[in-house]
Amino acid sequence: MHPIRRYAFVALAVTLLAGFTACRKVHPAAESSENPPAPNKPTSVALAANNAAPFAAPAKENKEDVVSIHYEVAALETMNHLKLSRSQIEQLRKLAATTAHKSLPIRAVKTSDAFEATLRELRDALVDDNEARVEALTLALDDLREKEEVPEFDDVALTADARRHAPEVLRHLGARQLMGFLGDFSEDFPDPRDKLDEAFDEIRTMEGKEWEALRDETAGQIAWLIAGLDAATESKIRPRVVALLNRVHPMKDSEFEAKQEELSKQVEDIVGKVGPLDVIRHFTERSLAELLSNPCAATAAEARLKKMD
Repeated sequence: MHPIRRYAFVALAVTLLAGFTACRKVHPAAESSENPPAPNKPTSVALAANNAAPFAAPAKENKEDVVSIHYEVAALETMNHLKLSRSQIEQLRKLAATTAHKSLPIRAVKTSDAFEATLRELRDALVDDNEARVEALTLALDDLREKEEVPEFDDVALTADARRHAPEVLRHLGARQLMGFLGDFSEDFPDPRDKLDEAFDEIRTMEGKEWEALRDETAGQIAWLIAGLDAATESKIRPRVVALLNRVHPMKDSEFEAKQEELSKQVEDIVGKVGPLDVIRHFTERSLAELLSNPCAATAAEARLKKMD
């Protein structure tokens, strides 16, 4: 999804075709991601983790197209949240040819016929930009996830090109687009200090893999909220957050209360001078980088453009 215009027309056309094919059929060959994955989930916007699985052809046991439909839905959700104009979607389609992964995550995801059918309907509703239908199908899909315990799809690891071009894409968004996008998250918008405070309370009541999963997810998200798209800084912050959470985990209530001042200083030492505007920028750039890395972004953009004709 990166705005690279230096490729010749033929090369661009071939690349676009390859990108679209990746989302429409099973890939014969595997391709590893350009960036090593990291532990994190993007949030509604996909707060994606850096340690997602390598990208490759979907396993044969996957239901036909269910993985590609999932990534189309993820791309369309971000595009619709941003209320992208036709020209912005056209630019996104061109960028995706050079910035996105060329194939799908390798891990298989088994789902029921009902889940796949609902996911397909949601994709179509997003393409149509039918807000009422999207809301109803999103709730229906959430209900099916709970009933069927559908496994999580792999996060999209950010490509190096996506990290580089996301700030440029952000600069071309309108102020109203940005405000509308951020408003969709409301009270769920992540703040690094709040995330640590919440984790301190939760992890002290958890054990085993459950608490370790929360620790790693929290550390991954806080790291990029602070570092933005700077992968080197992000990789330095993550282990510091893990170490702090490791320390807090075994604390009893009395010890935790007694060390509040000390823990607050450690939090500020990690978060540093990152202010609210920095966090907002980092969150938005991350969301755009996820979109630019999505292997089905070009397909999603093409589908929206056809509906706009």
